[in-house]
Amino acid sequence: MTSHRTGMLAAALAAALLTACADPSGIAPSATLRDAAALGLPTTAANTDTALAPATDWWTQLGDPQLDRLVTQALQDNPNLRVASARVAKADSAIAVVQAADGPQVNGTLGLNRQRFSENYIYPPPLGGSVQSLGNLQAQGSWALDFFGRNAGQLQAAIGQARAAQAEHDAARVLLAANVVRTYVQWARLQDQHALAERTLAQQQQMLQLARERTRAGLDNELAVRQNESSRADTRTQVAALEQQQQATGHALAALLGQPRLPAGLQAPRLAQLKALAVPHELSADWLGRRADIAAARWRVQAAQGQVRAARAQFYPNINLA
Repeated sequence: MTSHRTGMLAAALAAALLTACADPSGIAPSATLRDAAALGLPTTAANTDTALAPATDWWTQLGDPQLDRLVTQALQDNPNLRVASARVAKADSAIAVVQAADGPQVNGTLGLNRQRFSENYIYPPPLGGSVQSLGNLQAQGSWALDFFGRNAGQLQAAIGQARAAQAEHDAARVLLAANVVRTYVQWARLQDQHALAERTLAQQQQMLQLARERTRAGLDNELAVRQNESSRADTRTQVAALEQQQQATGHALAALLGQPRLPAGLQAPRLAQLKALAVPHELSADWLGRRADIAAARWRVQAAQGQVRAARAQFYPNINLA
């Protein structure tokens, strides 16, 4: 009889487990990551470029201390970077939450109150008519055993999302620094073009004066004067346009710094004072993989894989020890 009951109990337990399960065969990643060979890229960088590893402060290689200060200020004051930093902190806290859920959970409550017992009730003295302190302590523990990888998948997803958020933050830093450097170099280029146009205008003024003197002396006609006046007018228009472009570039640079105007005492840059950046002769898959936006996409894939793993585990029963 005991053996029969044991068999019935085992059958009932097996039936309960089976009813709690489902077929997860349709849940699986539908795509795979492609390697460097599939993309036709070299897997390693050339030996001559081993010293050209990308630096986080690459703009310092231009050798302009003023530019270094501007980039530093932009990275400190830009509101978009502050939002990205908040996303990183939120993603990191999600990792801590998932890790905490994977371990034993202990909850406790403590209650304390004071009660006066009536001397006219069922309790005789000395309890009756006295004031007593009553305490209540309760503790409860539980542990969800992760036999099927649900918590591990959630942790993988949380880590992937946190790393992706950090990579996106890094990408925002790179983009902001690149925009500051690009605008600064544009400002330097416009400054050089404006200086060249001013020198050209001065030369044309001298040529116009010479043409007028030759005309008065009968050595030339009015056509030469008119041609020089037309050339000078075109150059004056070019100078005015360059001044407007310089002003617009200054406003754009101030906006990148998060300020209404450029810092006081800022000197107009010159292209001649900027050094050339060292660049590799070819880009390997390793180089491309270091791009922050590509790293963010890769971590998003890992997070999605963790979510798939956790979703598959949802089809299996949850085993909790309480």
